[in-house]
Amino acid sequence: SWTWNGVAQTPITYTDGFTFEPLAVAPTVTDPSDQTVVDGANASFEVSATGTPAPAVTWQVSRDNGATWEAITVDPDATVSSDGLTVTVKGSEANDGFLYRATASNSAGSATSAGAKLTVTKTAPVPVAPKITNPKD
Repeated sequence: SWTWNGVAQTPITYTDGFTFEPLAVAPTVTDPSDQTVVDGANASFEVSATGTPAPAVTWQVSRDNGATWEAITVDPDATVSSDGLTVTVKGSEANDGFLYRATASNSAGSATSAGAKLTVTKTAPVPVAPKITNPKD
C-alpha cells in the first residue's frame, strides 16, 4: 500500500514481481567408499552434496595413485549418473588401482571429496566350508 500527499491510494500488486534468492552457501561433498569387484563387474562410487544454490557435481579419476587427476571422460569404462552423484565403473585389469573423486561447485565455491580406490580381482573368492567338530562328553 502507499499514500500520495497523505491520501491512501489503491494498493498495486505485481504478481511474481520480486524474486528473493537465498544467500549462497558453499558446497560440501561426502567421500565415496573404496570398491572391490571381480573383473568385468560394475563398481559404483556415490557421494552426496549440499549447498545453495544446488551444486553441480563432476568426477575425476587418477591413474597414478592421486599424483594427478583428470576428467572422468578419460576412463572409457566410467559412466556418470544423470544427477552426477554416482559414477559406475566396469572393473578391468586396466583400471585396477584407479582412484575416483567428486567435486561439488556452485557460485559460493567448491569442495572436493577424498579419492576412493577401485580394486579389481580376477575371480570371485571361493567360499570355504565351515569345519564342524563333535562336542566332547
